[in-house]
Amino acid sequence: MKGLEYVLLAGLWVEPRSGYDLAHWFQRAAHYYWAAHHSSIYPTLAGLEQAGLVTHQLVPSEQGPKRKVYRLTETGKDTLQMWISQPPQPPEVRDEQPVKVLAIDLLSPEEGIRHLEAAKSRAQEQRDMYSALLLQLSAEEDDRPQRQWLGPRLNLMRGIQIQEGYVRWCDEAIALLQASTPRLEAREK
Repeated sequence: MKGLEYVLLAGLWVEPRSGYDLAHWFQRAAHYYWAAHHSSIYPTLAGLEQAGLVTHQLVPSEQGPKRKVYRLTETGKDTLQMWISQPPQPPEVRDEQPVKVLAIDLLSPEEGIRHLEAAKSRAQEQRDMYSALLLQLSAEEDDRPQRQWLGPRLNLMRGIQIQEGYVRWCDEAIALLQASTPRLEAREK
């Protein structure tokens, strides 16, 4: 199996969800560690169901036709547990920000600072969203078994720390660009 299948199994371990709910979960809480497009979730769920790892139940929807809500089967849970017990592969990162910073000298210092301030703002928004989700999860902890809220809590804590680190890095990069501006102007004269 590929990574997306395991991510979906883990998401369904936390709670049964529809394909739409899983796509929304990726957007809000999981995208910092796994990217998945809406169009890839449904075929992957169908494959997991065909393999006997998940099953679905049709439930009424507040907005339109009934929706399929997926849950892990025992085989799916065993498969997920076996995968989780293995050491993870080194992460493959694709982040445009460091690539753009490699050549930030092609921009004026002011443009570079604006670019970094926008990145900082996005990181702050993500951090704040993860913090709000963590508060929401904390409020719901009494309604769930501990085994199903500990993982999401740990991931949200990690997401918050990553975004806080990104904000600090942006601040340091902006300070370096600001400090280098007078030297660049002197060199250009």
